[in-house]
Amino acid sequence: MAKRPIYRAKLHFNYSERNRLKKNYIITFVTTDDLGEINKNELIKSRICNNIKKKKDKININIFQVDLMEQFGETTDRF
Repeated sequence: MAKRPIYRAKLHFNYSERNRLKKNYIITFVTTDDLGEINKNELIKSRICNNIKKKKDKININIFQVDLMEQFGETTDRF
């Protein structure tokens, strides 16, 4: 696996809770700007749940926008 760049990103997401749709954002580190890959990532979804203080199985999370802020380096090439 090749080295991947690490970015600081602002992830805009919405989540549904008891038939209400709410929007929010989180600033975190990601290795890609692909929305499909980020929506599948369970680590990012658990960070979002910790940030909004909700249980993961009680809400549905959809990330709809990724704003890359700056690059912080690369991943290690040990895999």
